[in-house]
Amino acid sequence: MKILFKTIPNHTVSDKEKSKLKVAFESVGMEMTDNEQDYDIALIKGFSNTWEQVKHLEKPKVLLHIGVNYGLHEDLEQSNWQVKEIYEKADAVVYISDFAKLITEKIFPKRNNELDRTIYMAGKPNLPETYFEGEPTCVTTGIWREWKRKEDSIELARRKGFKLIIIGDQNIYKDNNIESVGWKDDYKEIYHNAHIFLNPSLHETLGNVTIEAMQYGLPVICTNHGATKEIVGNTGIIIDNDIPDDERPKMYGGIQHVIPEKFDEAFDTMMADLSSYREKVKARVKEELNEQTCGQKFKELFELCLKKYQS
Repeated sequence: MKILFKTIPNHTVSDKEKSKLKVAFESVGMEMTDNEQDYDIALIKGFSNTWEQVKHLEKPKVLLHIGVNYGLHEDLEQSNWQVKEIYEKADAVVYISDFAKLITEKIFPKRNNELDRTIYMAGKPNLPETYFEGEPTCVTTGIWREWKRKEDSIELARRKGFKLIIIGDQNIYKDNNIESVGWKDDYKEIYHNAHIFLNPSLHETLGNVTIEAMQYGLPVICTNHGATKEIVGNTGIIIDNDIPDDERPKMYGGIQHVIPEKFDEAFDTMMADLSSYREKVKARVKEELNEQTCGQKFKELFELCLKKYQS
C-alpha cells in the first residue's frame, strides 16, 4: 500500500514527523510516496494544507489532525479555519490524541464518522540496555511558547540541586547545574544519561517530546493539562494543577505556572522509586509507543478507507 503524505516540505518538525511515519509504515509493509499519480491513500497534515490544495486528489483523504488552538491566544486561533474544510470533508480523521479531539469538538461540529480514531505518533524506540545511575539528572524542553513552562523546570532544579538539561532552546548556555544544549539531530546520549523527563507544559495536543523521552526510557513528570497525561498514564506522575482542560481561559488566567510544592513532591516521589517507574515506561513503550503499533493502526484504518472507497 502506497501512502501519499502531504505536509510542509523542508520544514524541521514536519520532516521529523515524516521520517517517523515512514519508519512506522515500512514496519508493517506500507510505503510512503510523494507521487500523486501512484498512491492508494492520501494522508494530509492539518494546518500544512487547505482543502483547495488537496481537493484534486481523487483517492481517500485522511486528515492527520493535531487539534485546534483553543484558549491559547487570539493570533494563533485564526489558523483554526485553515483546517476546518479539510476536517469536515476528509474521508477519515486521525487525531494525534484524545485531547486533540476534545478541543477540536469545542470549535468544530462533531463528525460522527466511525472511521475516525486516535493514533499516537510513535517512531522506533531506543530503550537503554542499562539505566543511568549517576548524579540526579533531568531533561526538559526549552521550546519558546509561554505555556511550555520551561521556567518551572529551572526553578525546580534550583530548589532541588539536580542537573537539568534543556533541549530545543534557541539559547545555548551553562549556568551552574543548568545547561541548555539547543537543537540536536540525536538526543540519545542526553536521554540515556538522565533519570527523569520534566514536562510542566500547560497545553499539549500531543507532546512529541514526551513520547520521544519515554522511548528512550525516561519516566515523566507532567501536569494534568492537555494530552501529555494520556500518554504518560500510570507510568509517571501527573500533577493536579487545579484547572480543568475544558475550561481553559485565555493565557490561563491566574494559573501560569506549576504549583511548586506539588512539583517538589512529584520529583521526590519518583526519585525514591525510580526503578519501578522505569519498568512501567518500558512496558508502555513495548506495548503501544512503538513504530509497529503505530504503523499497524494506520494500516487497519487505511484498509477500511479503501474498502469503503472501492465499494
